Amino acid sequence: MNRCRIIVAAALVSGCRATTKRPDVVPLPEAEHAVVGFGILNRDSSVALITDSVVAYLVADSIPVLRVRRVDGYLETPWFDAKTLLPTAVRPLGQDVVKVRAWVDAAKPGFAQVEIETVYVPAADPSLRDRDTEVAVPLVHPVNRRVAGSLKRLNDKYGVPDEAKEKAETVIRSGRGGPPIPVAPVDSVAAKVKPDTAVIKAPKTDPPRRR
Repeated sequence: MNRCRIIVAAALVSGCRATTKRPDVVPLPEAEHAVVGFGILNRDSSVALITDSVVAYLVADSIPVLRVRRVDGYLETPWFDAKTLLPTAVRPLGQDVVKVRAWVDAAKPGFAQVEIETVYVPAADPSLRDRDTEVAVPLVHPVNRRVAGSLKRLNDKYGVPDEAKEKAETVIRSGRGGPPIPVAPVDSVAAKVKPDTAVIKAPKTDPPRRR
């Protein structure tokens, strides 16, 4: 009986791995991180929506996002020039050529943890797999500072509310203090992001309104 359970469990795990489009890598300890959300949503939809918004904020800050797996909560850039922020075919070696990856994982309902790393290859080593040659850039690296700024703006807008605000929202959601709190809308740029597609160009900003 126990053996059957083990076989079934192994089959389920294998099935999950076969369907996910997230690569088999985890964020480095130095990755920037925050917990953000979109109000009253189930776990699956919050991961997809927050992934969309992470893409929007990074692209708006000229980070050349290449691959997006919104349902799996993953995105990455190509290797790109740290100064021009443009994809490059130059061999990644040194801090002038970097790659950014982001993971979005469900936290409490309606919220998710976002982790974003910026890596480079300090030295070539054919004996190691590509991932093992990567290390996090210093915190003061210009691309890491740009990424951290994008995540901070996202967190400022959709971050976990303080305890007092969260209690107040709970009262409203229960119907004792007014109308239900609306779900925060997805950013206009994020709404245009299609899953599993390349996103290279930064969005155009709206012209200032005339008074």
